[in-house]
Amino acid sequence: MLVERGLRAMNVELVSEAYGIAANYLRRSGAIPDTLVTDERLLGLIVKLLQQGEFNKIRLANKAIARSRRRSRPRRLPDRNSQNRDQPEDAMEAAIDRIMQTYDLLANRTAAASEEARAKVTNYLNTLMEAGEKDPHRLTVCGLTYLRQLDGSVDPVKAGYTGL
Repeated sequence: MLVERGLRAMNVELVSEAYGIAANYLRRSGAIPDTLVTDERLLGLIVKLLQQGEFNKIRLANKAIARSRRRSRPRRLPDRNSQNRDQPEDAMEAAIDRIMQTYDLLANRTAAASEEARAKVTNYLNTLMEAGEKDPHRLTVCGLTYLRQLDGSVDPVKAGYTGL
């Protein structure tokens, strides 16, 4: 359906679908609040991109997500060369937050299952830190690998691959 806005016609379905994709991702990643209220800034970004000539809903959504994330940066892991190496609990907390944020995007789980996974990965990262690993980036990768091994998603048979 096309709707006139001033002198321009706009495809409402395209904007709606692109907004749905972008808003779903940003809500699940915690970048925008999980409410039923339309995020006007995100909608404005999508309309602006559409007016600039982008007509693919996936590209519209991806570009809007990228621009939205640029404006409101999430909590980042400490830089490898920063002084946070002297504060291992900060590096571990940042790594755990990043692990859980990423893993929640990969798997749909209940809040109880998320808390259980958080407890398991915290114990695992404590073990790694006691063994001498201090790099938050490596801790993040190891924690994600550990959670994927726990849920069986790295096992090709459990993932549904039969080799045929």
